[in-house]
Amino acid sequence: MTVSREGASIAPSFSEYTLAGAKETLKILETAAEFIPIPFLRGVIRVGVAVLQVCEVSKILDFVQMIC
Repeated sequence: MTVSREGASIAPSFSEYTLAGAKETLKILETAAEFIPIPFLRGVIRVGVAVLQVCEVSKILDFVQMIC
């Protein structure tokens, strides 16, 4: 996240937008997976969501280590 020194505005970075968009897309696909006749699709989508969550947690831990 980038913070402007001139004001109190906080803007998410491109990678944060990408991560949020990917998570929302996977949520929609997971909901639609019940109606799509592809074997194991829902499981693959759940793995994708888990990978994104791990990446997000890793990014947070890196940030905390940078601060300390």
